Amino acid sequence: LMGSRPPRRIPNPPFLHAAERPAETAEIDFSQLNLKYPVVNNNPEFQIPKRGWAPKSATTPSFPFHVTRAGENDSLPVYTDYKNGRTRVFTIVKKISGDAQELKADMEKVVGQPVEVKPGKLIVQGNFHMRLKRYLLALGF
Repeated sequence: LMGSRPPRRIPNPPFLHAAERPAETAEIDFSQLNLKYPVVNNNPEFQIPKRGWAPKSATTPSFPFHVTRAGENDSLPVYTDYKNGRTRVFTIVKKISGDAQELKADMEKVVGQPVEVKPGKLIVQGNFHMRLKRYLLALGF
């Protein structure tokens, strides 16, 4: 058949780069997770400002672990890191002292992913930045 056109190819669905994917939602009910350490503030109206900063609580919680705030503005040490040409996203919680295994167990319930323990920090694959900040604030850090 002269002059017939080949069938039109359907393009692949759009692939979102890891850096372009939206972060996991921070809205989570901690009371449903059976956490070992109870959260102080589980109010559903509890909002974290867009930049993720909230003031330090008046009392320090007495857990076997402690998360020290970072920098001159006392922000929570939760960071997002991109690896492999920005195709893999990691969320890192730094400045942990004490028993990091205890925090790891509860953190795995909060994010629903395995958490890797390294000296002074916890690493989880995925973008859970705001969810972990909300969790640490609810614990009282």
